[in-house]
Amino acid sequence: MMEAGFVVVLAITTLMVLWFLAGRRMNFKRQSHLWREVAPKIKRYSRKVNFRGLGSGGFQVSFRGGGPLSRVELFFVLLDRENLPHLLFQKAVGRGDEVYLRASFTRSPDFRLRISEREESMPKVNWIDLGEELKVFSEDPSRAAKILLNDRFRDLFSKIKIRGLSIAPEEPHLIMRCDADPESLENILRMAEFLASHV
Repeated sequence: MMEAGFVVVLAITTLMVLWFLAGRRMNFKRQSHLWREVAPKIKRYSRKVNFRGLGSGGFQVSFRGGGPLSRVELFFVLLDRENLPHLLFQKAVGRGDEVYLRASFTRSPDFRLRISEREESMPKVNWIDLGEELKVFSEDPSRAAKILLNDRFRDLFSKIKIRGLSIAPEEPHLIMRCDADPESLENILRMAEFLASHV
């Protein structure tokens, strides 16, 4: 009985170690793929890019923007593929690889706007519909509507899976959380550019 228990523990331990190594490898491959996708898009803003690895869990790139953007940071946060129970939990709650964009504008906004899945302290703008999950909050509903009902915003919004967005007078002026879909990375940057030029 003791030997059977030891064999089971050894098998589970071996499986978890192998899964850890495979998950780590998958995350590094995913990082390489995301970097290859985003690098050419950044070139239209800046030739100098700061890159910082964050282990197998993600990476950060930052660069000076152009036009209405003065500085942009992208944080890529990957699923915990190394930890099988945590990975299954993340999948169950609908999580995926995410990118956080933080940007400073050349002109500071003079109002606040939030798009969120949860309740916020600011007044809710009920008549702007961005889908079932997302709610709109703003100190200035008319300014929020001018941005969020714009055809260009709607077009970009349809191509990006936004999980949350915040515009504020303090730097960084824009914080946006999106699914890290390689095909949408250019549109995420274009969305930041649009917002910076319309606040």
